[in-house]
Amino acid sequence: MRLIFRVAIVLVLCLVAVALPTAPARAQGAWINLSPDDGVPGEEITVYGYNFTAEARVYVYYYPDGSRIQLARVETDDDGDFRVDVTIPESYTGAHEVYAEDEDDIDAFEYFDVEPGLTVDPEEGPVGTDVTVEGHGFDEEEEEIEVRYYFDGNYTTIEENIEADEDGWWEISFEIPVSDQGSHQIDAQGDDSSFADVHDVTFEVMPSVSLDKYSGSVGETITMTGDGFMFDERDITILFDGEAVETEIRADDNGYWQADFEVPELAGGTYDVTAEGEYTDEEDIEELTFDIGPGLVLSPDQGHVGTNLTVTGGGFTTNKDVIIRYDGTQESTARSNSNGSFTVTFPV
Repeated sequence: MRLIFRVAIVLVLCLVAVALPTAPARAQGAWINLSPDDGVPGEEITVYGYNFTAEARVYVYYYPDGSRIQLARVETDDDGDFRVDVTIPESYTGAHEVYAEDEDDIDAFEYFDVEPGLTVDPEEGPVGTDVTVEGHGFDEEEEEIEVRYYFDGNYTTIEENIEADEDGWWEISFEIPVSDQGSHQIDAQGDDSSFADVHDVTFEVMPSVSLDKYSGSVGETITMTGDGFMFDERDITILFDGEAVETEIRADDNGYWQADFEVPELAGGTYDVTAEGEYTDEEDIEELTFDIGPGLVLSPDQGHVGTNLTVTGGGFTTNKDVIIRYDGTQESTARSNSNGSFTVTFPV
């Protein structure tokens, strides 16, 4: 009798189970993990989610100051897990909530610790490059922010009394000062942050050269200036059309130097001008161009009637007849050589 009763109860329970509608499987104990869980706004982090509803849509939000910013929308796998990369929005120093919620209202949150840091754009270039430095993750409306640019053990203050906005963001622009080749640190601090707190950046100084003139005639003196060479670099050579026109130049402790050279005897035209040194290759420097035009040198440049005047010309077309006129009157003719030069003498 007892056996029959038990069988009847089991049968009733089975029938009840069959009659009940099937409920969707919902995960319990959902949670998320952030990697990394601290850093500077603008950086990308990965959000890992576990034990959400299987194959469901999940929304990931960020709460910087009470407002809500959607960071991502992602689908979970058949285990209710997901992974998504997101970028932390502008927000001030401190812990800010990252929140995930699926379409079945299963949710979880974790905190991201915002730290102050810098970005620089561009990140490399020659001395004089105009760069923009931005501060991110500083304190809300932080004041007295100071920016420094570092040399070898020394620094110069670029700007001070900068004030961040309500999200801890600020921006300045400046020209890279004279400094030697390599990485130079840019750092900042403020009323509520120290240099040790701030994630600094570096700017890579590249070597460069410039000329005081970019056109002239043969024999003319030109000044070249070099920046961004190595500290105290030696054996720097100026190259005109690939040939050395000045050698044994030495840079100072900031990689700066200056030297004069004469435009070599070449035909008129456009030529490449650059430099190289003990540690700096010719390929490291962006080439300049120099235009050689026709020019004359008189010797002597004063005297009495009958003085023998020597006229030297350079930068002319090669292997061509040249007519020399004195006060509009033809005095002599010459023929330019393979370098576009000639010399002729006649009495005044």
